[in-house]
Amino acid sequence: MKNALDLLSADPDRLRTSGGRSRLLFTLRPAAVRQRRMGDIAPGFSDSILRCRPSGCAPRTRRRSGYRHFGRRVLGATLAIAVLTGCGRGDYKPEYDGAAMYKLFPFDGLRTWEFVSDDEDLSYGLVATMRDPEGSETVSGTHLYTVDYAMDCRGPDQDCVQGEVLRTITWSSQSDEGVRVHDYEDADGFIAFEPPIQVADATMKRGDVAETDGSTWTSSLGATESCQVRLNVNWPDCAHFTLDDGDDDETTNPGLVGEYWAIASYNVVTISLTADLTVVDDNEVGQWELSKHECTDGCDGHW
Repeated sequence: MKNALDLLSADPDRLRTSGGRSRLLFTLRPAAVRQRRMGDIAPGFSDSILRCRPSGCAPRTRRRSGYRHFGRRVLGATLAIAVLTGCGRGDYKPEYDGAAMYKLFPFDGLRTWEFVSDDEDLSYGLVATMRDPEGSETVSGTHLYTVDYAMDCRGPDQDCVQGEVLRTITWSSQSDEGVRVHDYEDADGFIAFEPPIQVADATMKRGDVAETDGSTWTSSLGATESCQVRLNVNWPDCAHFTLDDGDDDETTNPGLVGEYWAIASYNVVTISLTADLTVVDDNEVGQWELSKHECTDGCDGHW
């Protein structure tokens, strides 16, 4: 008996009193129990507890399973491997192609834009009027939209002719082809661009450059900036485009080359063209800033 068991002992702290009767609790522990508490015993071993009362003693079995602890070790190891090998969801970074550019150049409904110049000496404003798209041309499934840019005389300048068209530009704006200029006309004549000038690709992000196949025209998208307009609004998200013909000659295409700021739902709201810029007191002026915008007859965001 002594070989199989440790000492059968009565702990004074285990003496309990209930209803005037004393109960003495004896605990019978095999030697293997001490080994198990050191982690050397196999899962599933049973402790035997001998519970004794004055009426007699009866063993009670308390089973302790090691599988739960084993499972926790496996789970912890699995998680550690996943972290070390970089298999977490946080490592996945989808490539960002940019935003859809056509939304910045809407041509739904019938639109009119009125601009004023930051050149205080200029005696006229600029009114851009979109022609009725019902009569617009469609080329290979691409809808074309023509906009006339005309004088709006605001001073006593006798050289200003009210409503005189300074330039006409034909645009297209589609989700799959981006934004293009198809032709241009001013006092010097008419130019049809083949292929059309790519003002913006279908999607772009900051720093992207749209190129026109077979030509030196480029359009770069800079930072999103606060819109410079003459309206009582705060538009912080104007897209800034710089359009360049690539020939380093300011006398060619002056009515197109320059900078454009566009915003969704309004189209171009600020224009800074080579043809209109002058220097006054060492400051370059001649930038056109939106002062009024109207859209009628089906301004539903679809064109």
